[in-house]
Amino acid sequence: MPRFYKPYLAVVPYDSNTVEAVSLSDSDPNNDLALPMSIIWTGDKCVGTDLDGSGDVSLPDFAILAQYWHDVNCASSNDCDGADLEPEDDPDGDVDVKDLDIFTQHWLETGCTGP
Repeated sequence: MPRFYKPYLAVVPYDSNTVEAVSLSDSDPNNDLALPMSIIWTGDKCVGTDLDGSGDVSLPDFAILAQYWHDVNCASSNDCDGADLEPEDDPDGDVDVKDLDIFTQHWLETGCTGP
């Protein structure tokens, strides 16, 4: 059987060196994708730091982060309008230096896909 004959879905997080491959043919025996396959980038390269939804990380986004600075009730207030950035998969309920660190890593990025 030739290499890469069966279709796989690869998940590559933005700015990551890891790849997770999931076999599409093993999960559904009727799934027969034709090759070649395309690459479709999904997800938000700005990791949620585009707080105002403008498509870039800039001063208005920083103003939102500053508005909630040192707020510890984000879990009960809808994550402080997204300013609680850390950890990404399960925000910790406050806006602190860890959230600012994530924000500054994406400062002035453009092409964000949403808040």
